[in-house]
Amino acid sequence: EGFGLMLIEAMAAGRPVIAARVGAIPEVVRDGETAILVPPRDAAALRAAMASLILDRAKRDALAAAGSLHQAQFSWSVAAERVAAIYRRMLA
Repeated sequence: EGFGLMLIEAMAAGRPVIAARVGAIPEVVRDGETAILVPPRDAAALRAAMASLILDRAKRDALAAAGSLHQAQFSWSVAAERVAAIYRRMLA
C-alpha cells in the first residue's frame, strides 16, 4: 500500500509498529518515535527490530503510546479541515 493505512490502524490499536523505509511510510510514522523503520529487504534489520521490541517492554510501550497519539493527525476530520484551509487560503 502506497500510503500506509495499515500503520495508522496499528497505531490506533495501540500496537508498536515496525515497517520498511519505502514509499510514503517515512511520512506516516516517525522513525524511533512512533515506529521502527528498517531498510527494505533487510532481514537482519527486521529481526533486530523485532528482537528489540520483544526484549524491551518499555520501548515497546513507548512506541505504542506515541503511535496512538500520532495517528490522530490522519483522521478524516483532520484531513477535511486541512483541505478546507487550503480552499479558504485560495479564496482569500
